[in-house]
Amino acid sequence: MKTSVIFDMDGLMLDTEKIYAQVNQEGFESIGIEFTMDDYLKYVGVGEKETLQMYEEAIGDREAAEALLAREDKRYLEIIKDQAPDLKDDLIKVLDTLAAKNIDCYVASSSNIETVEYLLDATGIRKYFKGVLGGDQVENAKPDPEIYLKVVADFNLDKEKTIVLEDSIHG
Repeated sequence: MKTSVIFDMDGLMLDTEKIYAQVNQEGFESIGIEFTMDDYLKYVGVGEKETLQMYEEAIGDREAAEALLAREDKRYLEIIKDQAPDLKDDLIKVLDTLAAKNIDCYVASSSNIETVEYLLDATGIRKYFKGVLGGDQVENAKPDPEIYLKVVADFNLDKEKTIVLEDSIHG
């Protein structure tokens, strides 16, 4: 029997993808580059370093890519602090069921730890999780398994009795 579950956050538990898509589209269009949903899907579940590299390739300039990413991060925080994203359907039911079965829950997100902690608190679901890691706490972003292995190591989990829930190809 499984004794722990590691959850991704963005897109799986919280409906943040539409906010990210909006922010990315606004950002690219502000510098005169068309941005479609197909473009957005390339970035889903990708860590910040990889996103920066992809931005640099799209824009053709490292400094401009860094500036765009910084503006987008600031805009994203403005939006989520104005109104926390919606929880995904039936998330609370799943979390309550796991808690009733004494299955410990953890978060491993590509988002930075400050954003992860804020969103868990703002949406009222922090109480369900025994531990949390953000993408800025590991060297290698998803799809590298480092963040999952770090959760297992940091919280002394039995990896044979742990399941990971993820919603993106990159994750």
